[in-house]
Amino acid sequence: MPTRIFRERHFWQFSSAVELYTQRDLTNPNDILDAFEAVGTVLEARLDMNLFFGMPDNMIDTALIWESSKMLKHRQNFSTMSWAGWVGEIQWKVTEMADSWIEWHGADQTSDTITPFPVQTRRRIRPPVPRSTVPTPVGYSILRGSTMPRLHFQTISATFTLLRPTTITKDIVSPLRKRMTGPAALSTKRPAPTDPGLIRAGIADKNGEWCGTIDLTMTYRELVGMPMEFLVMSRMSRFTEAEIEAYEQGWLPDAVEEEMSRRDYGAYNVLLVTCRDGVYYREALGRILASAVHRALAPGPVWKDVVLG
Repeated sequence: MPTRIFRERHFWQFSSAVELYTQRDLTNPNDILDAFEAVGTVLEARLDMNLFFGMPDNMIDTALIWESSKMLKHRQNFSTMSWAGWVGEIQWKVTEMADSWIEWHGADQTSDTITPFPVQTRRRIRPPVPRSTVPTPVGYSILRGSTMPRLHFQTISATFTLLRPTTITKDIVSPLRKRMTGPAALSTKRPAPTDPGLIRAGIADKNGEWCGTIDLTMTYRELVGMPMEFLVMSRMSRFTEAEIEAYEQGWLPDAVEEEMSRRDYGAYNVLLVTCRDGVYYREALGRILASAVHRALAPGPVWKDVVLG
């Protein structure tokens, strides 16, 4: 592992290590955390944190917004929330840290306790929707009845639909990958083109108008127009340029183009999720305009008590 990563800012030290590490092929893919242990031990000491299923427990807001330009395969019996739960190259394609309102708790499979995470390095911000009532808490049996780590938190659930997808014409590569050129590169391996099996779909509000974007596998083509549940996780200042490139040819509604012409108009990171037996599972990461939360399909944005496995 190149030592130059340890001269970068705290979170980027962590993300650089993961991005370089996930380019490797493991003999046994399920050894991912054991193989990462040596690097993780160095990171924990340098960054004054502990790793929770491969994620820094004091920077969870940004640790959860990993992505990939490749099709990923879920590791059987691994949590979906973390990069470590998937086989394939992982990237953080954003150039800023995320801000969130969420207070995080973790349930570790090695113990029978549910503990709050330490104070996050980023300030807590106001949620997009006031919490008028306390969400119904999940049963502790859901948190403890698992052989894998789970996150426990409260946030907003919102329903949107998918718009017609487009093929990805421009790769979204992380800030680290953009530096991977020339003799000073952290690695001699260059980022590969975006996987042709991925599509970029629009996210639509209750009026059927574009309000966000998400990269998905081809199987989601059949689900265009279907209501889908998203968890609103954190806030960024804006979309990345590559995310909205496909929609810049006069295709966006005038009101959206006007909103996005402002500097730092605001976007929320959202997780497309499925729910089974009271536990949510990550399917993909997307981003929506901050104003779009209030244009979610019925019943509108709703606070929920969430267990993410």
